[in-house]
Amino acid sequence: MWTLITWKDTTAIEEAWSDEDDIASLRPLSVITVGKVIHQTDDYVTIAGTVGVDDPDYGDVTCIPMGCIQHMIELEEPQNGTETELPERIR
Repeated sequence: MWTLITWKDTTAIEEAWSDEDDIASLRPLSVITVGKVIHQTDDYVTIAGTVGVDDPDYGDVTCIPMGCIQHMIELEEPQNGTETELPERIR
């Protein structure tokens, strides 16, 4: 199933040394990932942003802990006969 996931990602300070003001302003980053859900459990969702049409390969794969997910929205499949009809392999 194709899904849009809104979730909180971890962030970090890349500098070797940071003062308390920099640390105090650090917050998780809100992100959106859209792709095909490959695997889902009570603990996490694995989603692929790129799916091979002619072969079984996936790219842009992300495993998101359920505790980080704010919203999951299943996207509707295109209706038959439309120009955007998806091949069976990537549905």
